[in-house]
Amino acid sequence: MTTDSRTEPTAAEIPYRKVRMIRRNLDGIPQFGWPEGFCSRRFADGDMDVWVSTISTDRHVQADRALFVREFGEDSRRIAERMFFVVSPDGKVVGTATAWEDRDDHGVTVGRVHWVFLLPEYHGRGLAKPLLTETLNLIGRLGHPRCYLVTQLTRIPAINLYLKFGFVPEIRTAEDKDNWKLLSPHISHPAIRDLG
Repeated sequence: MTTDSRTEPTAAEIPYRKVRMIRRNLDGIPQFGWPEGFCSRRFADGDMDVWVSTISTDRHVQADRALFVREFGEDSRRIAERMFFVVSPDGKVVGTATAWEDRDDHGVTVGRVHWVFLLPEYHGRGLAKPLLTETLNLIGRLGHPRCYLVTQLTRIPAINLYLKFGFVPEIRTAEDKDNWKLLSPHISHPAIRDLG
């Protein structure tokens, strides 16, 4: 993933805090195809360990089977309907994302782009855009009117990608606004810049 940042932040400037982004509708999803040789496949029986070993490469996450069950439950049919793996030309799983769902504050079921992840050595290979395209397309096909995601402030390349895909910061509290304002020196997008 490429960044649109103006300066590289330091750990002191950008704390590791969770933030939410929303896409108010599923119109006009940018469409990107897989680079040659790459493809996606759905979750299948036995893939819990594949997900765990993939996510375990993130130094911020303690991935194990218990985390998987907390995040997705144990209904393998439902998981298979919603979870993707990115597969390299040699058949290796190199990433994942899930077109999940949750209820919002008003009890309405909305889509959730959940656990988007690529192995670090596969960043910059044009995989994040088609993975997000495929995930959002599925959220739309499943009938969700809008969607959201949760990310961390430190993931500036991912945030830039989400902004390009029509997500904007979700500001519910003064703390949310303050968190997003930390990115204004590093991201030139109006959704960040105009927070004042």
